[in-house]
Amino acid sequence: MKKTLILLLALALIVSLAACGQQAPKGTLTTQTPAAESTDTPAEPTDAPAEVEDDPMTASVTIGNRYENPSLGIGVELDADWHIFNEDELAQLSGLTAEMFSDEKYQEMAKSVKNFYDFYAMNSSSSNINILFENLGLLYGTLLDEEQYRDLAYPSMEAAYADAGFTDIIIEKNTVVFAGAERTGIFTQCKSQGIEVCMQQVLIKTGKHMAIITIAGSTPEALQSTSDLFFALD
Repeated sequence: MKKTLILLLALALIVSLAACGQQAPKGTLTTQTPAAESTDTPAEPTDAPAEVEDDPMTASVTIGNRYENPSLGIGVELDADWHIFNEDELAQLSGLTAEMFSDEKYQEMAKSVKNFYDFYAMNSSSSNINILFENLGLLYGTLLDEEQYRDLAYPSMEAAYADAGFTDIIIEKNTVVFAGAERTGIFTQCKSQGIEVCMQQVLIKTGKHMAIITIAGSTPEALQSTSDLFFALD
């Protein structure tokens, strides 16, 4: 059970690790260093947009089996078959996820990347919902949108899934209707310990944070059924 849980926790984290290990798209940043100057310290970007101010997010609220996140504008209400992790359980997740990687590079990134789990729930049929926030930093929080973030993560995802123990991996970029709006997403099919796993990941940016919402289940129909539980907040 613990091994399966740790693998499921990887689903959102892998996207985060794959993106933070890549360089920004060409043309996103430009630097200008005068020829007369010779320093060991790289010049600050001069043509980049002004950095966004630190953006404290509106705290999410979980009451019973209902979760609402005003910063993302979404909520979900689950029935009694779902177990929703409490704050103490959520606090332990970051430490668990680093253990699953055999590659030391991913282990170190899992420990150092600035992210936090905001919501995790799973039911008796092993469907699960995982909401992870990554702090992109002031500069990249301005420069990257959801599609650019996905394009950074996509090339490295298959290798990262393989290192976490997944096999028969198929990954596709897609766009989905989620909580009443079109969203940038990634659909993945793979096997974990011989068991078929389907995943839909949805990216929503708020300020300098990227939310990675991962819905996992045994079939595409199970994914859709869980996804349909999400709604837009007024």
